[in-house]
Amino acid sequence: MEDGGGIVKQFTIFIESKIGELAKVSEAIGRRGINIKAIVGEIYRVNPYIKLVTNDVQTTEKVLKNGGFDFEFKEILSIEMPDRPGELAKIAKQLAKARINVESLYILGQK
Repeated sequence: MEDGGGIVKQFTIFIESKIGELAKVSEAIGRRGINIKAIVGEIYRVNPYIKLVTNDVQTTEKVLKNGGFDFEFKEILSIEMPDRPGELAKIAKQLAKARINVESLYILGQK
């Protein structure tokens, strides 16, 4: 994700709930030298998926298409915030005031 935040593309890859699915996706992406910047997944659902953000949107899309993966992507907002108590609450309040619904959330560690 970009320093300071901004609009980024998030890929949602629909997978089967079985051993090796994460390896299959991450190996396909890694072989092309693409860095996964953020990832989250829900495997124990009716429709398991992996959501990820990479450093190369165009190549990621090509890899997923050529690999036969079922996926979609959309733009999401990336926000950089200080690592202090209450910062998430401040941002969540601002988003609520702007009538923005939070559908998905990634919390990444410190730089």
